[in-house]
Amino acid sequence: MNFPLADLDFAVDDDVVVARLIGEIDMSNAVELGDALAARLKNASRGLVLDLTECEYLDSAGIRLLYELHERLRQRGLDLRVVAGPGAAIAPALEVAGVLRAMGSADNVEVALSSLRG
Repeated sequence: MNFPLADLDFAVDDDVVVARLIGEIDMSNAVELGDALAARLKNASRGLVLDLTECEYLDSAGIRLLYELHERLRQRGLDLRVVAGPGAAIAPALEVAGVLRAMGSADNVEVALSSLRG
């Protein structure tokens, strides 16, 4: 899926949706991205792994998107794992905003999938 400034790809690994975002998240696309992510999950899903490794930029609207997405999924009984390894361009912003602590994070998709499956 193409959005202003970002591409969003989806895959399903058993009962977990894996979304990979490439590009930028800002106020021009945050709401659309959040809706697209939430819509991909079915109630039978275990959760969402959001791979932000190739996300080059996010502003406060992007941070808000992550917190709102986390809450939307929590209300549906679903889990969220954010993938943004130490080398990711946005890792410092996610750390400062407390995203990685609040939502559960992993350095790669495989670790995120394992943590969702318990």
